[in-house]
Amino acid sequence: MKAFSCLFAVLLASVAFAGGGANQTESARYRCEDGTLIVAHYHQKQGVASSVDLVWKGQKFMLPLARSADGGRYFDGHLEWWIAANYGTGWKEVGTLRKVNSRTGQLDIDIYQKCALLK
Repeated sequence: MKAFSCLFAVLLASVAFAGGGANQTESARYRCEDGTLIVAHYHQKQGVASSVDLVWKGQKFMLPLARSADGGRYFDGHLEWWIAANYGTGWKEVGTLRKVNSRTGQLDIDIYQKCALLK
């Protein structure tokens, strides 16, 4: 039951927000393994997640919602922000920021891993 409630909380934060059809923004802060702080502003339109604005080290990037089998995934073709909670994280929400390798075209360069949601 704990696993279900944590997963439900992640999905709720990344897919739908309270308030019905109004456009809303929910913000969250994440601390990565190296101490970097990432601020995520999750946007929803008409009750459905649509994009995230990521802010770190003085830079801001807007990533649209992308298909994901697990958690919330945002991808603009170059950068990916993926949040999820699973058994390996002890059911705590963590984020990973990756970018596309310009030589291979693969999404295989981790910028930040294990970015823990701050309360």
